[in-house]
Amino acid sequence: MELYLDDSIYNQVNLLCREGDIFFDKEMYDEAVKKYDDALLLLPYPQEQWDAFIWIVVAKGDAFFFDKKYDKALVQYSLAMNADEEAANPYIYMRLGEAYYENNNYLMARKYIQTAYNIDKNVFVDTDTNYLQILKGE
Repeated sequence: MELYLDDSIYNQVNLLCREGDIFFDKEMYDEAVKKYDDALLLLPYPQEQWDAFIWIVVAKGDAFFFDKKYDKALVQYSLAMNADEEAANPYIYMRLGEAYYENNNYLMARKYIQTAYNIDKNVFVDTDTNYLQILKGE
């Protein structure tokens, strides 16, 4: 179940995430993560109940992923997936698969990449095609 934040909290969270995105775009991943963490701290507990939780932890996961901290990225993507188990979000499945791939867990990588592909193959348009090779058994 998704809940929506009070406007003032939402605006603060959104501002921190935009600041994190600016750092992300500059490849300043540690600084981006700090902003995303600050945004998470504003979410009332339990944090997982808020729709903002998912997009914040996915952004945090992306920062870790692009900083090649794949184990930390995997944790964030898993948090997002567990927060909304009913959502069939191909991006989260794709990123989970890619993080598993980079952690040399090819069985789990194939599972999540295949799921993402089955939901929406277009999610792979801007991604490394090497990840799709795992679906061919390569």
